[in-house]
Amino acid sequence: MFAVTMILAVASLALVKVYQLGVLAPEAARAAAAETAARAAIAAGRTSLPSWVDDETRTEGFAEALVAHLLRAGSTQSRIEAALTDVDFKTGVISLAAHLEAAGAPYPEQLAGAAAFAERLIAPEGGPDRAAGSPRNKAPAPPRSAAAPSDAKA
Repeated sequence: MFAVTMILAVASLALVKVYQLGVLAPEAARAAAAETAARAAIAAGRTSLPSWVDDETRTEGFAEALVAHLLRAGSTQSRIEAALTDVDFKTGVISLAAHLEAAGAPYPEQLAGAAAFAERLIAPEGGPDRAAGSPRNKAPAPPRSAAAPSDAKA
């Protein structure tokens, strides 16, 4: 009985790995490629809109899910509101969804990719000023030191 349990456990792990490689890896690769394409297009002054942008139900659902994701990720309501008033931020997030759509991503994947992108854009070191294509988006903030120098003696 133990051998059968072990075989089933190993088989389950193998199936999970196949799923990760076959389903999740392509989604992650597609999201990374779409983000790169969106950033390049926005920097060049070209923006895209997803096909559903005129569908009020989808657009409202997108906005609500985006805010919910950002709140779950730890962003404050005031930071989210500030980001949502920033044209560069909104352009970046919507353009990313459009690039994901052009790459064949279904609506839920567009939403997930755009939410993850938005989360990176309003991270504490970034903020709305760092939205894709923003002239203020120069270089990433330097990493914070893990430990402060302690040369001073009391």
